[in-house]
Amino acid sequence: MIINWDILKKSVLGTLNLRERQMLERWLDESERHRDFYETVRKHYAEPVGKLEFSDGELDASWQQFTQRAKRKSGRLIRLRAAAACAAAVAVTLGIWTLNRPASTTPEERSALHITAGTTQAILCVGDGERILLSDREQDSEWQKFVAEEAAPAREEAADSIPPAPEQIRIEIPKGGEYRLRLPDGTTAWLNAETVIVYPSEFVGEGRAVTLSGEAFFDVAHDPSKPFTITTADRLEITVLGTRFNVSSYLDVDRAQVTLVEGSLSVADGERKVTLQPSQQAVFDRTDRTLSLHDVEDPSGCCAWTNGMFDFKLQPLETILDAISKWYDIRIVYDPAAVARFGAITLQCDRRSDFTHVMEILQEVTDLHYCAEGSLSVADGERKVTLQPSQQAVFDRTDRTLSLHDVEDPSGCCAWTNGMFDFKLQPLETILDAISKWYDIRIVYDPAAVARFGAITLQCDRRSDFTHVMEILQEVTDLHYCAEGKTVRITF
Repeated sequence: MIINWDILKKSVLGTLNLRERQMLERWLDESERHRDFYETVRKHYAEPVGKLEFSDGELDASWQQFTQRAKRKSGRLIRLRAAAACAAAVAVTLGIWTLNRPASTTPEERSALHITAGTTQAILCVGDGERILLSDREQDSEWQKFVAEEAAPAREEAADSIPPAPEQIRIEIPKGGEYRLRLPDGTTAWLNAETVIVYPSEFVGEGRAVTLSGEAFFDVAHDPSKPFTITTADRLEITVLGTRFNVSSYLDVDRAQVTLVEGSLSVADGERKVTLQPSQQAVFDRTDRTLSLHDVEDPSGCCAWTNGMFDFKLQPLETILDAISKWYDIRIVYDPAAVARFGAITLQCDRRSDFTHVMEILQEVTDLHYCAEGSLSVADGERKVTLQPSQQAVFDRTDRTLSLHDVEDPSGCCAWTNGMFDFKLQPLETILDAISKWYDIRIVYDPAAVARFGAITLQCDRRSDFTHVMEILQEVTDLHYCAEGKTVRITF
């Protein structure tokens, strides 16, 4: 594993976030050499400048040599080939794809990305909606501790009556996460990024039923008397007795896939049903709702993510980019037509590598170019949304809702920093409010009359005097106004 240099420095400064701290701990656990180098960094930044053994530049150079040796050692494990002969120029951004960029990102651009790989993380939802962040140290069974605590009062009340029904457990894996889970029957489930699984705290009755949205690999505990059934978000039903298989059923992808590694299972979508043998894959196409069966040369590639690897054998570039997006918790925007021109691509590498390293490998065979534009999270206490470029979070104070919207041109929201009013299709009320604040006046109007106007566009220099701005508004709204000191009355 190769770690980002900034994570070492942030650790010394005490500014690591949860994901970065987990990455550092994993890196330190890998070898004595890692721990020795980290101690060198820690001591360097703890010393007064006058007592430093070597300069910051010398330390940076030492780190470069250290990582180059690590890359040479791990380089043999990374194999990449492409079955694509075409070389369409595609540019990825974490917000916008652009074409005809330079042949590669500069070292300065790459060093500025700092997009780290996903980590072990999950959210447990229990009881009346309480959400608990699960740690990576007790992956298999930590959920049971919290569920037991939640169910204790109910068990006490039901001591002399009928035992309470099993509680429904919901585990959510966010983008940039993965988690290993042991279900009540001993079945192990590996959950990939952006996945939700729901199951009971105890399997009672004749079957074992769970629901799934996203991707998971299951190693089902054998129990012929209790079939294990998975229902996906689009109502596919997978039935097994004891086996190992991978389910990929993301609703934002056109196809759901069930790949069997060991044992046997059946997949049904209501009217149709197929039975799989090892090294076979059931594919459900959501566009035409067909269910088909295919042979897979090496089914291990479909579950390589459970071992910390990207292993795509002759897959569409779109499929690979989607997996990268989910694992690194980023939004990748591209021209679908340009991506579609690529044939099947094979990518095999450690998915614990940072984003830049993975994209460098893709660049070798696709000639793509990319640039990053960052992301932002907004929370109001209970709710949280994560914004990507050209998105806007809106908090409505009347009903206290927090929502996310796409914005065609976000530059208008900050045009005021360049001395401009730039309102594109905005309510007249919003425009009048901005004018009131800027010119330090009170604008009085009939809200019902103002509300009758649709969306309005106003673009002008806000350093203009008030009269000029109002004249522009008059051209599109037919409003009239009169000034009374610091109060302006609007009529129509």
